[in-house]
Amino acid sequence: MSRWGNIPIIFVAMTIVLTTSTTAAAAPAPHLHWRTLKTACCDIHYPQAQADVGARVAAIADDAVDNAVTLMRSPPADRIQIVLHDVTDSPNGFANVVPYDRVELRMITPEADSELAKSDDWLRLLVQHELLHIIHLDVIHGLPAIINLVIGKSWPPNVVQPRMFVEGLAVYAETRFTSGGRLRSSLFKAPLRVAALRGDRWSLDDASNASRRPPGGVGAYLYGSFFIEHLAKKYGTQFLAAWAHDYGGTFIPYGVQRSIEGITGRDLVVDWNEFLDELLAEARADEAVVIARGGPTTTRRLTRLGGTIKRPVFRADGTLIFGAAPPDGPPGIYALRGLPGAVPVPEPIVRTTEAADVAVVDDEIVFAQTEVHERWSSFRDLFVLDVDGRVRQLTFGARVQQPLHWPHSPFGDRVVVAEHRTGSVSSVVAVDIDSGVVVDVVTAAVGETFYTPVPSPDGRTIAVSRLDADGRRRIALFDVVTKQWQAFDDADVAHGDQLDPSWSSAHELLYVEDTDGIFDVVSVDIDSGARRRIVDTLGGAAKPVISPDGNAVIFTDLHLDGVDLYVAATTSSPGASLPPTPLQPLDVAVPTAPPSSFVDEPYSVLPTLLPRTWSGTVSAGDPLGFGASLALDGRDAAQLIDWSLRLGLSTTLLTPAVAATVRFTNLTLPTTFNLELRPTLADRGRTNDGVVELQREDQLRASVTTSIPFRRRRFSHAIGLGSQRVVSFDHLGVTSSPDSLTPTYPDTVKNPQQTIFTLDWSYSGLETYRDSVSPERGFASFVRLRLADRLVFSDTSLRELVVDARAFQPLPGLGNHVVAALLSGAASLDDRPGSAWALGGFVDRSLLNDALDNNRTGGGALRGFPLGHVVGDVLTALTVEYRFPVFELERGLETLPLFVDRLHGAIFVDGAAAVGARDASQLRFATGVGVEVRLQMVIGYYGSLLVRLGYARGLTPGGVDQPYAILGVPY
Repeated sequence: MSRWGNIPIIFVAMTIVLTTSTTAAAAPAPHLHWRTLKTACCDIHYPQAQADVGARVAAIADDAVDNAVTLMRSPPADRIQIVLHDVTDSPNGFANVVPYDRVELRMITPEADSELAKSDDWLRLLVQHELLHIIHLDVIHGLPAIINLVIGKSWPPNVVQPRMFVEGLAVYAETRFTSGGRLRSSLFKAPLRVAALRGDRWSLDDASNASRRPPGGVGAYLYGSFFIEHLAKKYGTQFLAAWAHDYGGTFIPYGVQRSIEGITGRDLVVDWNEFLDELLAEARADEAVVIARGGPTTTRRLTRLGGTIKRPVFRADGTLIFGAAPPDGPPGIYALRGLPGAVPVPEPIVRTTEAADVAVVDDEIVFAQTEVHERWSSFRDLFVLDVDGRVRQLTFGARVQQPLHWPHSPFGDRVVVAEHRTGSVSSVVAVDIDSGVVVDVVTAAVGETFYTPVPSPDGRTIAVSRLDADGRRRIALFDVVTKQWQAFDDADVAHGDQLDPSWSSAHELLYVEDTDGIFDVVSVDIDSGARRRIVDTLGGAAKPVISPDGNAVIFTDLHLDGVDLYVAATTSSPGASLPPTPLQPLDVAVPTAPPSSFVDEPYSVLPTLLPRTWSGTVSAGDPLGFGASLALDGRDAAQLIDWSLRLGLSTTLLTPAVAATVRFTNLTLPTTFNLELRPTLADRGRTNDGVVELQREDQLRASVTTSIPFRRRRFSHAIGLGSQRVVSFDHLGVTSSPDSLTPTYPDTVKNPQQTIFTLDWSYSGLETYRDSVSPERGFASFVRLRLADRLVFSDTSLRELVVDARAFQPLPGLGNHVVAALLSGAASLDDRPGSAWALGGFVDRSLLNDALDNNRTGGGALRGFPLGHVVGDVLTALTVEYRFPVFELERGLETLPLFVDRLHGAIFVDGAAAVGARDASQLRFATGVGVEVRLQMVIGYYGSLLVRLGYARGLTPGGVDQPYAILGVPY
């Protein structure tokens, strides 16, 4: 055997795979095959099955870059990598400029009730938004540019701004350079009007940080985009470029106000207050219009859930069924009984993964919700709640939403649904409620989208809210027999968007329309086109449905705390006549895909896998003397492979330390390879004149780990497998003192080798809500087994088991009060001398240093005892906490990067017991009690910081009075 022992075969395999994988076949799902289209500015990487979408993105990407460059007056730093993904039914995009310019696009069409649906072309809006981010964040000058030139792009100053400015600028651009955009959306702006009329003025610190009160996270986009528009109108669009260039050259981060005020010459707070005053003036003007025509309509609030509520439907017995996702509770399907006269209380029927669209089919409920599909994707499918309370999945990967019963369809007893697929491909389909078989009814042309299909009482006609290529949404009727389209339209009448159709009779439709910038409920006579306003509101009405007796309309409306269900009489709005809109024929468009002039090629990982940045550290004062390290890493654009390399050298140990990691996600089981050469000083049984001394030892470690994930929306678990080979090399000629006698060593194995097998199992089913002080509901666990034995060529043996289980339960009637329990244990029987496990107390910490170094203390601890008080080869611990909110603060100072969120507390009991495996009589037990006050803050606009101030008292022998202050999230 050579001095290095057996070089692991896995290292050879890792080297071969890394050097030969210039193309990739999968990520995140292994069945995908990737291609690339190259434009003048961008590389478009897409799964081969989405070639048509890749061509569409390639056709608009360069124009979007040119628009952003015109606005920011700065070109991109390098070629922009655009990666198209089709693994979710949640539309979104992500942009990052470190270490290279990369955009990730989710290509699915927005939902019917999303403000993102205000677009002439969803892909164009999405591409423009994300590429504006790239051009904006790539504006780098001065010292940051010099540093990036030396170590690679790692410091883009414009990233360190409040989200309201970063996202607000992108929303402004998506609106400026398309005929859609959120600044044109009445749905998007409605919360500003409601808040202004209720006197809820968001301060600059609310918008700059992460206020949890409605509209919550949307507030950064909402207030930020309209404020950016306000500044652009006041100072001109050249101000936006000047600001980006000024901030992009700053050496000291977080100087947002200094930068803006240096350009405008005005206090930013003054501009902000003027902006809020304008919002109030506009809201009062809208209110005056509504009052002048006799509104707002008298309504009665039926629910107090807030959050999201989907379209309600009536059962035959008059029970109203609807899906909802309250902000401080689990999503589910609810029932309201005794409408319209009773004062109902929502009755939960079944838990769901999100606010679910529902349909009633006889005694069953069919609903659409997102669920994991084939391990890799999250798609909306249909589920059935049977009369016996069981839930069965009806479709698999169908990507459907907004079901309604279609009892008289030409295809038999079905539900009709909207189907949205990659790249804005939209259809109306019918689904058999027994077999799940899907039948196409009508497919939209490219650039058109169908929302909320509603079959007529006779089953022949389907009403949809149809988004046309011109960016307008209007109600259209499709005759299933003749295949002809009609729409309510009149060239002489200007209308807003028309959403959420609902048949009130065979000859009348209800829908919502924003003719005056506010969505109201409108009815239209099919035969004459006569229209009238049923509900006049100051919020934003949506999802109307007529009561079984025809005398009331139930709908959702927006209020300060979210969305809830309301009821109004159908005759309660005076002066409600509107200009008629007779039905007009619509041309039947044939779906076509635009031709592509781009030549595609196989995707290669190498151009983006190579390192773009490096980092180094120096250290001094530890046993290894003065040391230095260098770190390199890389990840390809499609994220099929990522790797890291760490090199280190110390003045005491001149052998370099090397650590290399490569992870392949383009495998059926994502696999990670590690190789490490670790020089160190060891004291394993070596003595010099009877004194234990440190000796030089090198370790070569090689490992391979993989995981088998099993995911569902409400829970997930995974099995992990790993193998590690450790070879140690002793340098026997080195002693701690050159003048000492020749050291003596015990008769032990020289150059020991160890092979360790690891088996993990993890499970997580925790739930956290908007105002939670910790996880509020559910269970999570982790089990790890490690084994080493001479039968698998290991010179040492190891038997090690680690178990961690935690559970959370809310207290009924007490909002956000939680009982949390952590049970953990560990057992070890191996060749190592001394006890394997220890628990108790805290390592001395500095709050300031931990904050600067991003060090956190997590998990459970035996508080009220010295460090390592309980030791043994077998150890178990139990911690129980009662956690409760104390005070809502939500305060900051303008745009300073520190926002104090809230104060919450915990009362706890800790206990632990340990025993030595070699001497079971040495049982040690300890228990302590205490209290913590926890201050939750936002730092740097994006980071969360939890300061824990506590006092613990150990109740058993060895216990101490222990005040402490630490950072970190408890279990």
